[in-house]
Amino acid sequence: MLEDSWLWHKRFGHFNFHELKILQQENMIRDLLSTKEMSNNDCSLPDLFNTIQRCAYQLSTVSSIYRSRVASYDWKLMAETQSLKDELEQEKGQSSKLSAAIEKLEEKVALFESKTTADAAPYGVEKSHGEEADPPAKAL
Repeated sequence: MLEDSWLWHKRFGHFNFHELKILQQENMIRDLLSTKEMSNNDCSLPDLFNTIQRCAYQLSTVSSIYRSRVASYDWKLMAETQSLKDELEQEKGQSSKLSAAIEKLEEKVALFESKTTADAAPYGVEKSHGEEADPPAKAL
């Protein structure tokens, strides 16, 4: 039967070291580093040196693999970022061309509206908003 503390630790993601130790003793946990208790008579200095050397080699191998992967990811990320920047610059160029064309069109519309309003003003015809003014009929 599980204890309440074990359920609490499992639910909230905290370690319950007593239960982990029991699971490790029953070989129910994989990839968990374990330490073996050895007496001083079991471990000779050359064995200890070889163990330390092997661990150092494994750590250096892992760290070099990690460094190469990080460098590779950094390079890929940098290349992808540069391509995104290039695309953004192209889009900015296109959008600036589009906005310049829209501004020119708006200027032409405003100029046309001002000309039609100015042309209609001498005849006493006022142009209402949204409607085009008809030129006055000429008398015969």
